[in-house]
Amino acid sequence: ECSGCRGQGVKIITRQIAPGMVQQMQAVCPDCKGEGSVVPEKDKCKGCKGQKTVQERKILEVNIDKGMKHGQKIPFMGEADEAPGLVPGDVV
Repeated sequence: ECSGCRGQGVKIITRQIAPGMVQQMQAVCPDCKGEGSVVPEKDKCKGCKGQKTVQERKILEVNIDKGMKHGQKIPFMGEADEAPGLVPGDVV
């Protein structure tokens, strides 16, 4: 759990703009970037440095069959960007 926002992902900032007038703003927590949790320094891996994702390039091999129409789409299921807690999309 993030100590800056107490797991909410947002911080409520209150500031006085004039005597008797108070402004309340809501902003994304800069500590956890809106996630509500922070990976402790001792648990961060060397690969992602606590970001939970790693950039990598992947070569996709396309097999073009005889008789395919010009402009026909070839989908690669589940090969798009991945993120924790989300289902990966398709590359078309």
